[in-house]
Amino acid sequence: IACRYSDRMKRNVLWYSFVVTNMSYVGITLIDKLLNEYVLYYMVFIMPFQVFVFTAGSAMFKPEKEGISLKGLLSPVNIAMVLGMIVGVVFDLCNVQIPSVISTIVASASGCMSPAAMLLTGIILADQPVKEVFGSVEAYVFTFLRLAVFPALFGGIAYLLQLWLGFSVGIVKMTIIYLALPFGLNSVVFSEAYGGDGSLGAKIGFLSHLFCIITMPLWFMA
Repeated sequence: IACRYSDRMKRNVLWYSFVVTNMSYVGITLIDKLLNEYVLYYMVFIMPFQVFVFTAGSAMFKPEKEGISLKGLLSPVNIAMVLGMIVGVVFDLCNVQIPSVISTIVASASGCMSPAAMLLTGIILADQPVKEVFGSVEAYVFTFLRLAVFPALFGGIAYLLQLWLGFSVGIVKMTIIYLALPFGLNSVVFSEAYGGDGSLGAKIGFLSHLFCIITMPLWFMA
């Protein structure tokens, strides 16, 4: 699907968007509320994606000559992730409860990230005619693939593996929730940051978040 675009930025927006979902702001919240006992598994599961976002992922939006920079491994998100693991292990080994003030600060800081991306998405959408946003057939197709086809296809594979290997059904549900998440909004942020056009990422991000209100409950009930 992505290869049909001659524009490199649009191709990479699609490649990136189908790899990276809104796994943090929406994903962690859903797992915490619906499958609380699997939060740790989910956090470990999305760690490679977090590394990808700030290395190969962000490089997809830079000029081709720049390539992948390992400096992305030292992004604030990755550093915070490693520090969080260290702090968690130390407190656990010492059998000490993490102070509520630390939890509050971390929750407040994390709460700023996605709203900023949403604000940028809204600004980009505001510059486009309503007909272009809601009348884009390709955006609906991509949204359908993200919210319906991917969860059905790969969730079915996960279910078959569960029957074969005998691991927890909760792992399958966690996987399906991840697969059914809307597109992440970093494609909008990265596109704009490196001088590209974030309109495609904004449209599919907006529509997928709009329709996931319907699809996510259906997938969890299934």
